[in-house]
Amino acid sequence: QSFANNNNNNSNNDDNNNNNNNDNNNNNNNDTITQRKKTANVQLRINRLKRAKRIEELAAKLALSARMFGENFRSGYVKYAVVDPPDFDLNAEAAQLIDERYTTVDQVLAAARRVAAKQLAADPFVRSTFRSSFMNKATVSTAPTARGMKEIDWTHDYFPYLRLHEKPVQRFEAEANDSFA
Repeated sequence: QSFANNNNNNSNNDDNNNNNNNDNNNNNNNDTITQRKKTANVQLRINRLKRAKRIEELAAKLALSARMFGENFRSGYVKYAVVDPPDFDLNAEAAQLIDERYTTVDQVLAAARRVAAKQLAADPFVRSTFRSSFMNKATVSTAPTARGMKEIDWTHDYFPYLRLHEKPVQRFEAEANDSFA
């Protein structure tokens, strides 16, 4: 009887060892699959970065740098101009960038325009130039609503603003500074 129990115990141990080996194999397979997925994700990111870099290079050929554009705008005349090389063919350049994401030349050019626009919008010099230009040229016009006509009389705080026609924004700032002086 003890011999039979030993055999049963040995066969149970063998089953446990086989199960452990299977678990290890499954873990190794899962680790391999996970590693392949990570490698694929890294490769996908690298390809996206390469594509973005190529699109940025095309955008640089399309327009002035953001700084140069801002200087042209601030000065009011063309200080810097885009100069195309004589052998430059925009459509041929864009055709080289066609891939699974951008399937036509128009899509590639649209992506390059978006990149150039984002660069312009993000440049601090361009932003300050546009902001100061806006503040110099912006005006405010108001017209009262029916409710405003009823509620706003000559004693109301907003009476001076009841009817405005293209009042420069700079005058608001000057009035605000004068009231605190």
